[in-house]
Amino acid sequence: MTTFKKHALIVAIFVAATTPAISEASHAGQLTWNSGSASVSEALCGFSGDDFMLVPRSEGVRLRLGFKGAGTLDSIDFSDLSSVELSFTDAHILSGQRYARYKSLGEMGEIDAGPEGATGTLTLRPGSAEALDARPDGMQITYSFDCTGEIF
Repeated sequence: MTTFKKHALIVAIFVAATTPAISEASHAGQLTWNSGSASVSEALCGFSGDDFMLVPRSEGVRLRLGFKGAGTLDSIDFSDLSSVELSFTDAHILSGQRYARYKSLGEMGEIDAGPEGATGTLTLRPGSAEALDARPDGMQITYSFDCTGEIF
């Protein structure tokens, strides 16, 4: 083995031994509900039209928090949540269940939010036939996440 190859091998072993392990999925926060929880792998945040959206995601779970506005951060009141939707995709055991809450229907629950993420607790109402069958009284959720990217 040439000196160069030996040196390259030693460097490669040193780098492998001193480099921290990279987790398979990033961790942006946590979402819990009546019967389970999920680690938030990403949370996309930004404007959708004039409104500001916070959309944390996990495998099989999607949460969407909406705040009414006029297209600028100054127009958004992050203490005034206007809509929340939680859905479970085909990859989840609760597939087909969807829950929601809208400000027009009353109190939205606790929230501490901003353009960088959110923390809160609230009760959602069934928003699909599957959800109505499974939990006619709705589902309580608790969430805490940091934004990892922007909605375009």
